[in-house]
Amino acid sequence: SMREDVLPREELCYALLGYWKENYPNALKDRFQIEAINEKESDDVLSEIASKRGLLEGGKPSITKAAYLIIKEYKDGLIGRYSLEVPPLA
Repeated sequence: SMREDVLPREELCYALLGYWKENYPNALKDRFQIEAINEKESDDVLSEIASKRGLLEGGKPSITKAAYLIIKEYKDGLIGRYSLEVPPLA
């Protein structure tokens, strides 16, 4: 619910990937055909997505464009319905 210009997109995406690594390690499997994100560095995940989607800058995978894509597709509900809320411990 934060405005995107308040927090750099890459940092927001890294936080989202970190949360998914811990709570939903298969979150990107169906949408991006990426297995076991919990075993990869966030930059490697973004680079793989950029390569698969043709998001290049100077012929190399663009981390910036991949981060934008992940945030946009998450907000649009295309990645899946993953809650960012953690249930309270009983």
